[in-house]
Formats: sequence, structure tokens, C-alpha cells
Amino acid sequence: MSTDRLNRRALFIVITDYPGGAERVTSSLANELASRPGWQVELMIVCSRLPDSFSANNVSPQVRIRYGPFRRWYPSFLLLPLRLLFRRYDLVFATHVYVNALVSTLRDLGLLRIQRLVTRESTSVFDRFRGIKRRVFALLYRRYGAEDLLIAQSSYMEGHVAPRLPARSRAHLRTLPNPVSLEAIEAARAATLDQATSNTLAGEANILFCGRLIEVKRPALALESFRLLSAALPTATLIFMGSGPLETDVREQARRAGLSERVRFLGQRADPYSVMAACHYGLLTSAHEGFPNVVLEMMACGIRKIVVTPCAGDLDALTGVAVTRTHDATEIASTLQSAVESGEDCRDSYAAVVRARSAGRFIDEMLPFPAV
Repeated sequence: MSTDRLNRRALFIVITDYPGGAERVTSSLANELASRPGWQVELMIVCSRLPDSFSANNVSPQVRIRYGPFRRWYPSFLLLPLRLLFRRYDLVFATHVYVNALVSTLRDLGLLRIQRLVTRESTSVFDRFRGIKRRVFALLYRRYGAEDLLIAQSSYMEGHVAPRLPARSRAHLRTLPNPVSLEAIEAARAATLDQATSNTLAGEANILFCGRLIEVKRPALALESFRLLSAALPTATLIFMGSGPLETDVREQARRAGLSERVRFLGQRADPYSVMAACHYGLLTSAHEGFPNVVLEMMACGIRKIVVTPCAGDLDALTGVAVTRTHDATEIASTLQSAVESGEDCRDSYAAVVRARSAGRFIDEMLPFPAV
């Protein structure tokens, strides 16, 4: 394929239409590239469109979106090779281990023609998974190697994944800090919240937990930490934004603790940045993360202070973010209480951090194509 034609074709691939970290990063990069002259950009979603579609609400009209056939990712993934066979792209960007291994294999076999293949690690899988899943991932990493650039989100992740990679992949491995689409966030956070949500967020000290309500995110730990500080901060409210299989259990935990009126569940939202902009404090209690991009998004939305558990590498490099030493609820509660009672406001520091992580800068780092 020619590198000097004016209409280069790019493909970005994600698993779901849910607003997870990988999906938000990928959509911001697709939007950025589509805004540049000479690029035709396509976003391929492995699964089907959700009723409250994140992509439909957040992806630029300049990006063509293609959805998969099924809501569940596994049967949709089995059909993904048929959607890719014999296509030609100047750039392909993928960010999940399953997709990375598949695209690398198809390129090696000459069944998918790509001028430049960029893959990104979405999590530190050998910290997060055990048993059969761990062995499956080890096999999938053996299929890596055809990429031109393999991106780790942190220096820890780079060291974590390097021993599992083929030699030719290790030569392409590089740490690139996650980007933030400041323009998209600024536009989205300015949107008016519905009255019911505005009323829910009207408290003096809203603490926001944003993420899927699944075990690795440890929403029960967030609630227990809030219970421990609830007496000391009687006007504080804990906000859960996200959905998942643990929601019923966490609601029951809040009821048993007598906190039902101070713990609110907003569910999955198509307007997460507007909610973030209306909250005061951020809380992340995950066991493991690749790198929690939600922390950067909270920074960009004007959260005053963010408290996180030591769930990923390079978190201590984020100025103003309080990283606990452990995952102990007492320590998390104490750190939150100090943040609220001190009145510390890190918004200026946070703004400086996210300005250095623009989607445009990330694209420039991963694309050594000549200018058109």
C-alpha cells in the first residue's frame, strides 16, 4: 500500500459498546485521527450496539462505526475473523489480548493487509487472572509478533508483560501513558444533567466511584470505606456510577449499614463526564488495573481530590492523587477523611497533568507516517 496517498484507511477495534477504559481511550484516538486531513477512520465493535450506546454518543460523525452481531462478546469474537479477512488498512489499532493475538495472526498469514499495526495492552492479565484463563492468555501471547508497536500503559505493565512475549514483540514494546481527549470531555461535561441526577448530586461532599460493579473493581471495599468515615462526615454521599453483577449485593450492604439514603446508584450513564463534573471527590478501590484512565478523566472534569488504591503502576506520578499503601478499608477511609476535612483542592495540578496527555500527542507518538 502506498504511504503517500491522501486517503489513508484506519481501523480501530474494541470488544464492547460499554464505556470501559479501553473503549474510551480507543474512541478518543479514533476521533482525533478522523479530525486530521487524509484519514478515513472506522471503529469496529466486536459486540452489538447497546440500547444506551457509548459509541453512538461519543464517537465523532467522521468515524464510521460497525457493530457486531451479538450482545455477548464470545460468539461475536468467533465471527470477527470473517469481518477482517482480506481487508487492507494503512493503520490498525487494537487493545485487547484476544483481538491483538487474532490481528497479529491474520497479518502473519497474509489474510489481513496492514501497513502499520499498533496494539495496546489493556490490563496486567497475569496479576488479574489465575487457572485456565491464565494459561489461555499465555497461549495468546505466543501469537503476538506481527505488530509494529506494542503499547504498555505503564512501566510496571511493560515489565509485567515483557517476559511473556515472543522476542520480536519485545523489540516493539514501549510504554506510552494513556491519553485524555480534553476537547471531548470539555464539551460533554458542560451538558446539563437531568433534574433527578442534579438533586442526587446536590450534597456538600460527593465521593464518586466510577466503574463496573465487578469483583476486580471492589465496590464492596468502597462501601466499607465509606461506612467507616460516615459518622465523621455526616454530610458526605457515596455515588456509584456504573452497573454490574455486584450491584444487588452492594445495595444490600448499604441497607444493612443503614446508609441507603447516603449511597446512590446511578447505573451506566451515557453522560459520565457531566456526572464527574458535578462531584467533589473521586475514589478507586480496584484490585488490579492496566492503568485506570477514569482517574485522568476525573482530573479533566474538575474533581478536587482523588484517592486510589495501589492497583496499577505509575499512579504515584500523578501529582495530587493520593495512593494508599494497601487495600485496607480503614486506611482508605482515613485518606478520604483527610482529603475532605483539609479542603485540599488539586484541580490546578490535575489540569496540568491532563494537558500533557492529549490524544493528539499520543497519535503523534504512535504514527510515524509522513505528513500529507
